Amino acid sequence: ALAVDGQLGPKTIAALQAWVGADTDGAMGPKTAKALQSKLGVTADGKIGPKTVRALQALVGANQDGEWGPETTRKLQEFLNNQ
Repeated sequence: ALAVDGQLGPKTIAALQAWVGADTDGAMGPKTAKALQSKLGVTADGKIGPKTVRALQALVGANQDGEWGPETTRKLQEFLNNQ
């Protein structure tokens, strides 16, 4: 299980990559971004912008402000721990 600490580190990114079906290298790059966007049903352009973040926030139950901060990461970690 991931530590729910709000830190978007390699372990959290690797768990996210496994969930979206991307290579699990622990680095958030364009391929991971595109896979995440496809999973969320938003335009898969490989850039994590406000629309992608809001879609992720809606999925994980975070405040939908379009900014990926510690609260979004904590909610993501909780979500991934339950997958």
